[in-house]
Amino acid sequence: MSHGNNPFEDESNPYASTATSSYQPQRPAGQPSGAVMGVAIVSYVMGGLSVLCGGCLAVAGGSLYGIIEMVAQENPQFRDEGMQNIAWIGGGVFIGLGILSLLLGAAHVLTGVGLTRLRSWARVLAIVIGIIDGIFGMLSFGSAILQMNPIACVVSIIMIGYCIYVLVIMFNPKYAAEFEG
Repeated sequence: MSHGNNPFEDESNPYASTATSSYQPQRPAGQPSGAVMGVAIVSYVMGGLSVLCGGCLAVAGGSLYGIIEMVAQENPQFRDEGMQNIAWIGGGVFIGLGILSLLLGAAHVLTGVGLTRLRSWARVLAIVIGIIDGIFGMLSFGSAILQMNPIACVVSIIMIGYCIYVLVIMFNPKYAAEFEG
């Protein structure tokens, strides 16, 4: 008896495959699926980039403060209280943003580690960080559009994409079940 137009698939063919097309290879217990591993890898990458940017921002903040102080010492017209306030505020903002970026990067890396080990706290942390990245991405996208800054637009779109990717995978019941038990 022939199935469709394939003459090689009949009951008399001893070499016909008995496997069905719904074959799903089994992964070893305790290993994440490809989608969850993808979120972990992207978390590692985002964490590394965030740590790198945070370090640069902190160094830039300290440098900004030092440069303004040096200019104020060499030029008497810049030795007023306003210039010192600019140095403190400007340097402090950069250093604060750098520390925030370092902490967010560390959280991304921690999330990646937890996801590769299928820890339930890592799933929750991935969702929280994804939402935070999405909010930062939307805020910075609006700012990047107003400033006509294409690099900032790309970075913002990557952050929004990460948010969407994480939320879609982590809220999918098929992948959420990997973190139970």
